Amino acid sequence: MQPGPCSSGSRRVSRSGHRGLRQTEIHYQGPRQEGEAYRWQKYPISDWNICRKARGASMVDGHRRYEAVLDLQESGLHPGVPFPARVEVETDPVRNEDGGVTSRRYVGRLGSRAAPLWFVIGD
Repeated sequence: MQPGPCSSGSRRVSRSGHRGLRQTEIHYQGPRQEGEAYRWQKYPISDWNICRKARGASMVDGHRRYEAVLDLQESGLHPGVPFPARVEVETDPVRNEDGGVTSRRYVGRLGSRAAPLWFVIGD
């Protein structure tokens, strides 16, 4: 499973997998605890890094193009079944003097939580 024509060209960045292809919108429901070790309780529960067969690439050919390849069985997507999706392409974050992330930056977005795009994979 390889990215398609988008991945060929003079400048290409490839990764063995994506940091995250899917993120749930489920929030922690238990009692909140204080401290750095429990800060995850404030954010949606993540199921990132679950797609070992996913691949992605980007290249510059007049403009930057991005491509992602998913294994349908691994991702739980089934031909003929509609599913909602949104895409956020993230670039390097804004960092403070100590190197900590202060905010995220996005190259672009397609769809949103309120208005996702709907797709159906053909047979």
